[in-house]
Amino acid sequence: MAELMLHCGAESATWDQVCNAPMPDATKSYSPVPYKDMVEMTMERNFKEFLIAPEDQEWSFGLYDRGVKGSRFFAVCRLRLEHEDWGLAQGLRGSTDRSMSNGFAAGGSVFVCDNLCFSGSSITISRKHTGDAYNDFRKMLFTGIADSVHGYESVSADLTSLKSVGCGDDRGYELLGLALGHNVLAKQEVTVALEEWKKPSHEEFSERNMYSLYNSFTEAAKRTRAPNAQFNKYSGIHGFFGEYTDAEFKSAA
Repeated sequence: MAELMLHCGAESATWDQVCNAPMPDATKSYSPVPYKDMVEMTMERNFKEFLIAPEDQEWSFGLYDRGVKGSRFFAVCRLRLEHEDWGLAQGLRGSTDRSMSNGFAAGGSVFVCDNLCFSGSSITISRKHTGDAYNDFRKMLFTGIADSVHGYESVSADLTSLKSVGCGDDRGYELLGLALGHNVLAKQEVTVALEEWKKPSHEEFSERNMYSLYNSFTEAAKRTRAPNAQFNKYSGIHGFFGEYTDAEFKSAA
């Protein structure tokens, strides 16, 4: 999930608008990083780490007008990787009005909002506009993308393992009850997850395995929670399935 929310004054922007957003001159205390360069640095590193060409990177941009159009910049990117069921999302933000630091976020889920909420399920890092902000951001970005590779591979391995563990209807009902009892899902979320387990919205989740049940949990969180409140919920769901998937493997051994 790559979520870009613009409801506090920012508006969707084109790549041309991002490239032409005015940048202030550098001072002793302030060093701007052009938005165009932030995106191009990210695309360059994505190609080196994932061999993802520009046409396989889906970008969405937003610019905020605080006296000057483009005083704040927000972006999310969805990478088309080898897995059709899940992918890697990235987020960027920057400013020329000193209202927020330059930032990079990545993970299976990323949330970027013009109310300054900014987070990624795997990594969230930032750098102030001081000193050599340009080169420091480049180094930070490259390290962040490299770290996100390891996070993506770990999550991919976990989700692949869920597909290999069978889960009958009754076992699904049992785990839904345990999730409610252990506060992994709230009552409203359990109701939605139960509906998804019985009759999945997507045909690919009709197979009775742990991955289909996992999807019913995350679908419930997606429908009942605001995007900026979903990250901790997803983390709890992921941990819950890690615990019970291990138990299923042991019982089958």
